[in-house]
Parts: sequence; structure tokens; C-alpha cells
Amino acid sequence: MAMADMEAAQRRTRIAQYVRWGAIGAGVLIVVIAIFGSFFTVHQYERAVVTTWGKFSYVAAPGLNWKIPFVQRAHPIRTDIRTLTPGDPKGVNTYTVDNQEVDIFFNLFYRVPPANVSYIYENAQDYRERLFNIAVDRLKSEMGKVNVAHVAEQRGVISNRIKTVLVQDSKVLGVDVTDFQLTNIEYTKGFKTAVEQAVTARQMIETRERE
Repeated sequence: MAMADMEAAQRRTRIAQYVRWGAIGAGVLIVVIAIFGSFFTVHQYERAVVTTWGKFSYVAAPGLNWKIPFVQRAHPIRTDIRTLTPGDPKGVNTYTVDNQEVDIFFNLFYRVPPANVSYIYENAQDYRERLFNIAVDRLKSEMGKVNVAHVAEQRGVISNRIKTVLVQDSKVLGVDVTDFQLTNIEYTKGFKTAVEQAVTARQMIETRERE
């Protein structure tokens, strides 16, 4: 019985040691996480919104910053010039004033001013989606004013009109639109065929006239 009691006591001692070392290890791990979680880096091309228990506290500038671990979180927001393009490989489908279908591809250039970071975080976190939808709406509106035969030659004019409207409409989101470009225009097969036939017919007439 004495031997059995000694072995049981030794087992209890070993278990107690394991528990103690496990608690120490967990404590060290928590301290390490807290130390590393206290610092964060903000790049030159961004700002970081720091929240306390999920509520806005302040905007952190570029460089090494400090926050309260487990209590505060940093949410980076880019402030450099970025681009929005149609996600659909077919572009944006729309119609001209003469009811001709076209697929449009564009590049929308924008930036978030550092002074507007806090406003955007609190009022327009979905600003990219909303800005893209505004751009598509304005694009369709402008394309609905142009004859399909003049779309290519008026590409620059159309782009400038859309940019002018977007510069004003994007202010409600706290975003600055810097440029808008129509990068490609895809016509329907029927329209392309009609153009090719018209070109062929004109060439035939010119050939007869020369003869």
C-alpha cells in the first residue's frame, strides 16, 4: 500500500507540474501575442482607421503605430490612385440612341483623400461598389445620346462628359475621380457585318467610277 501511495503521489506531482508549465506557456504566449499585437505599420500609400471595441477612434498616419491589443483594431484604407474596371469579361452592355447594342470597357481612376478616410469608414465603406454603379449608370446615359456610327469618333468627348459628371457625383462618397477612359468598344456581329458590307459596296462603286 505504501508503494502504491508513493506512485500515486508522484503521478499527482507530475500532473501538477504539467499543468503549471502549461499555464506558464499559455501566459508567455499571450504576452508575446499582446506585444506583437500592440504595433502595426501603415504604408505611405494608405491610412489606417483604428477602432476601439468596434467604434471609430482615430486615423493612424504612415509609419509604425501602437494600439491596445485585443481592444483596438486597425483597418487600412488605400489613398493612392486606383482603378475600377468592369468585372464582366464582356464589359458593360448598353444601347445607343439608335437602339444598337454595344459592350463597353472602361478604366475609372480614383483616389481616397487622406482627409476623407474617417468619413468613408463611417459613411461609405462600400464606396468602390457604389462608385462603379454610378459610373455604369452615367455611361449608359451618355451612350444613349450617341448614334452607334459616331461612337468611335466621339470616344474622347463621351469620356470627358462621363468624367465631368463622376467628379461631382463621387463627392457624396468622399472620393476624388481623377480620370475616366473608354478603353474598348465591342459592336454586335450584325453591325460589324453591315459596316463591312457598306465598305465593300463603296469600294465597288469607286472601282466602277475609276473604270
